[in-house]
Amino acid sequence: MRSNRIECTFMFNRRVVALLIWLGLEFAIVGGIGFLGYRWYQNTRLKARAEQTIQLQQRMVIASQSAQFRYYYEPKPGETVTQSPSWLGYSVAQTINHDTLNEPKDYSIEKSPEGFRILALGDSFTYGEYVNTAENWTEVLETALSQEKFCQKSPVEVINLGVSGFDVPYTVHRYETVGAKYLPDLIVWFESGTGFKRLNELMFPRIDACVAQIVPSGKPTTPDEVKQEDECWRTIEAQMYQEKNSNGAEKQIQESYQKFFNSVTQTPVLIFSYQDPPEADLAEMSLALSNHPNAQFLPLVPFLTPETRLADGHPNKAGQKIIAETVLTALKQQQAQLCQTREPALQ
Repeated sequence: MRSNRIECTFMFNRRVVALLIWLGLEFAIVGGIGFLGYRWYQNTRLKARAEQTIQLQQRMVIASQSAQFRYYYEPKPGETVTQSPSWLGYSVAQTINHDTLNEPKDYSIEKSPEGFRILALGDSFTYGEYVNTAENWTEVLETALSQEKFCQKSPVEVINLGVSGFDVPYTVHRYETVGAKYLPDLIVWFESGTGFKRLNELMFPRIDACVAQIVPSGKPTTPDEVKQEDECWRTIEAQMYQEKNSNGAEKQIQESYQKFFNSVTQTPVLIFSYQDPPEADLAEMSLALSNHPNAQFLPLVPFLTPETRLADGHPNKAGQKIIAETVLTALKQQQAQLCQTREPALQ
């Protein structure tokens, strides 16, 4: 009996050891795959950053050399932009109309009295980075609203003012110089999250100085230089967020919000963002909207998943559709209020 018990114990211990070894191998394999996947994502992200910078320089033109907006830029009007970065695996085409908008057509400045006009503001998530113009959420929304006969109006227009890399002051300036003349019935602003902490006029000089220490020409070309440039971006973006109360960024962002809202007092404004924003972002928007009853902050857009985002983090075609559907649902829920007859304010 004792020998049988010893033999059973020995076999049990062998099974435990074998199980532990098997589990260890499983963890090692899964961990190795996860590590390789993370390295692939990081390398793809770095490659995307480099190619995006080059393509951004090619398709943008400096539109202002003023002391206030030294780095301001806009798309070159009347061109078709082809984006085909190696990591994307295919090409996309974006049509820039004659008013520097990522739109398949030009819009009449004078709005039809039978129509309903929406202006869309934002950064690259509104512009439509790495998707065809027709697949952008603003185009999908325009089609859906037209089919719904929103407000019993026709045509329903959604005019895209988004530009990649824009912060709040740049977005407000673009509205003033390009968008206000369209006299919208509604303004939809999609805040991708970076606008809460980004101030280009403070950030870009610091990034330029950081990159200049790596590459005197300021234009990284090798993978190592691109990696160091990306580190400059991430470090300075983090510093900007930490310093925004002391470096004047938050004050300038709030002043831009107030300037914008004071100029559109007769026009409803819906600011969308991703769900569950940080408390600091909620506090910032609450302060910005405190005296503007015509404006709402709606953090309703679901977070992007691997199925709805590109390797560089931007929404793919499916992600753009989700943004459009989220905005569409919110507009339909507020249709009675938004469709009240009002005269767009002259800007």
